[in-house]
Amino acid sequence: MTELFKSILCPVAFDELFFEALELGKNLTQQNHARLYVLNVISDFGADQGWEAGSRVSLQQQARMQLQGKVDYEFVIRSGEVADQILAAVRVLETDLIVIPTHARRGMKKLMLGSVAERIVCESPVPVLTLRAR
Repeated sequence: MTELFKSILCPVAFDELFFEALELGKNLTQQNHARLYVLNVISDFGADQGWEAGSRVSLQQQARMQLQGKVDYEFVIRSGEVADQILAAVRVLETDLIVIPTHARRGMKKLMLGSVAERIVCESPVPVLTLRAR
């Protein structure tokens, strides 16, 4: 099988889609013998996607257990506007693919909150694979 990707970026918000996105990123990384970058962006607004620092550390530990010994990975934490930081990470880390969860918000929620995944799909210089909430 031809390996399509050398490095994969998996931006996560440590929410309900966290482990599903991480599992998909892990599987693609294994199939391509690639490196996985797990990116968490702490927003400019000071709120880390509704998670306390302790919860974030606990989830990171669970993620490390899920990935340890299975793939080549690195956790990356950045702060700033989420979409800007994801797009910057693609350039800095030279990733070939983004695996990003999306909540598929519609209507007023989308207008008020915006859509990080939609912006990434539109502006990314590399392919984007979205994972939708069930």
